[in-house]
Amino acid sequence: MRTRWTGLLVFLLAALLACAAGPGFRSAKQLDEHFAKHGAEFGQITKAEYLRLAQELRDAPAGGPILEIVRADGVITRFDRRKGSFAAYNPDRTIRTFFIPNDGERYFHRQARRRPK
Repeated sequence: MRTRWTGLLVFLLAALLACAAGPGFRSAKQLDEHFAKHGAEFGQITKAEYLRLAQELRDAPAGGPILEIVRADGVITRFDRRKGSFAAYNPDRTIRTFFIPNDGERYFHRQARRRPK
C-alpha cells in the first residue's frame, strides 16, 4: 500500500512541475509522438526532460545564442546556437515541435521564411 501511495505522490509531483513550467504540447498524445520521433536526438533523456528542454528554450531570453523570429501567422520559431536545438511555438506558447535539425541554423532561417498555410 505504501508503494502505491509513493508512486501516486511522485506522479502528482511530476504533473505539478510540468504545469508550473507553463504550457507544453497541446496534448499528451502530441508530446508522446514528438518524444518518440525526436527524443533520442537529445541523448538519453526522459519524456519529462524533453518537455523541460523545450520549455526552457521557449522561456529563455531572446538574443545572443537564442535566435527568435515571429512569423506572420504568429508562430514563434527559436534556435539555440549553443545546443543546436530548434523549436516552434504557437501564439499561446504551446509547443508545436522541438528537435535538432540536421542543417542547424539554416533550418531555422528557412522556417522563418515560411508563409502561413
